Amino acid sequence: MAIENVLKGSGGNNGAGIKRTIYFGLSDDVLTWPALEASPTTYDELTTHTAAIAMKTGKQMFSFYATIRKSSLESLAAGERGSKTSINRLIIVRSEVDASVFGFLEQHKNDEMVFIVEDLNGNLQVMGTEDLPAMIEDYSVNSGADVSDVKDLSITIESVGPLAKFYGTVAAPLAVPLTPAA
Repeated sequence: MAIENVLKGSGGNNGAGIKRTIYFGLSDDVLTWPALEASPTTYDELTTHTAAIAMKTGKQMFSFYATIRKSSLESLAAGERGSKTSINRLIIVRSEVDASVFGFLEQHKNDEMVFIVEDLNGNLQVMGTEDLPAMIEDYSVNSGADVSDVKDLSITIESVGPLAKFYGTVAAPLAVPLTPAA
């Protein structure tokens, strides 16, 4: 791959935050993981999936509601100089705390998973790979001490390895498999 210029696009939007619907599935339910360009020639091709996730027969991905303007996805450098990798961290904050959220945590607190997150600019990103799945790292439920305090739940999900790759492009997003595969 050749080195190329990385320029600022004109008229671009750079709104911070993620949309309130986050998609998740179990790693074991994935039949085919999203593909990257086999021989990338540009930086874009190096970080953008060209084929969608396919689920095993009868399996699908599901959605999880998160409170807007509280949740985030970040990729952090990890490792020693000369041997860097990434930690991808999804923080889901939810102001509504109910039995279904507790059930999600109880069921999946030790599961290997994959997440798809959409930012406010329409970019989808995949967290977790076949060999390096995403997992729930931490969670906390805050009841608040006073009636005016925030009552919420925070879930931290992490994956290690490559940066969270783009799932298609804004102009041509890949499909999230939200119905059971045939």
